Amino acid sequence: MLCPHPLYDALMFASRPAFGRFLILSVTAFLVIFGLARQPALLAQSTTSSFSNQTAKGWLIMTYDFVSSFRRWRRYLPSLAVGVGSLLTGLSASVGQAALQKREDIIIYRDDRFHCAFPSIVANKDGSFLLAFRRAPERRALGGRETWHVDPNSYLMSLRSQDGVHWPKEPELLFAHPFGGSQDPCLLALWDGSLLCSSYGWALLRPDEFAKLQAPYSTNSKDFVFMGGFLLKSLDAGRSWALSPPPPVIKGEFVRDPFGDLLRPFDRGALCQDATGTIYWAVVRHDHLQPTRTSMHLLASDDQGRTWSYRCPIAVDDSVTFGEPRFT
Repeated sequence: MLCPHPLYDALMFASRPAFGRFLILSVTAFLVIFGLARQPALLAQSTTSSFSNQTAKGWLIMTYDFVSSFRRWRRYLPSLAVGVGSLLTGLSASVGQAALQKREDIIIYRDDRFHCAFPSIVANKDGSFLLAFRRAPERRALGGRETWHVDPNSYLMSLRSQDGVHWPKEPELLFAHPFGGSQDPCLLALWDGSLLCSSYGWALLRPDEFAKLQAPYSTNSKDFVFMGGFLLKSLDAGRSWALSPPPPVIKGEFVRDPFGDLLRPFDRGALCQDATGTIYWAVVRHDHLQPTRTSMHLLASDDQGRTWSYRCPIAVDDSVTFGEPRFT
């Protein structure tokens, strides 16, 4: 569930054990100071080398005041936690909004002959920016009734900028799949300067080809069959790309591609690399087709994406469809 209201953030923050301990210590310190304030003579007497009977009596009174105050106020601690958390979150949001100011709108690329979507951008080591996106013909410009989500002429395109503000007018071809349209490029800049790009595709088949498909297979419409995911890698900051070895089929996948092979893992979200150099890829597996149910699983690579190993399931539920994972 997504909730932009600061109160939701406050609830999430106040539910953390660390915050609970901090709140209890803060309230305890307040009550102790409150008790000490009620015993001004006690502070002077406690600096001597020994405690008198009056000093001991004063400490007992202070302790009683503290316990009594805590018992009276502890019922309000949850509300206090939410209130303080909400206040801090609101102040943080206000400061962030004040510091973040819109400068201008930039149109990176536009061509009314094409439908452009699903952008992904990374910064290269040389300071330049690389943008990848999916581009397909705008079928309505050709007289068609509508433009579909999938298209046999859907290609991966790229644009490069030195400052993120000035971009070339025409993109370059990043990749064109030989058997179908490519979708949703997701870029990852690795520590060594190389780049990874994950994608997946749909193949447009003719009726006689459909008749020979090995079931089960996944369709987007009556004409397109899902091809599964694939990875691309660039060693020159995105100027050229090559297909990487395909990741292993996840155990339990049963849907097949147009060639009758089990689908390779796919995703629609960015990969990530941790402090040790390991690359993590959250991918999707088909569990059911009617109705469609997919689950998410974690793959990892310790050799810059050349090979992948299965780590663990992320989210699996027979009654829920999971998809489009993304690391942040």
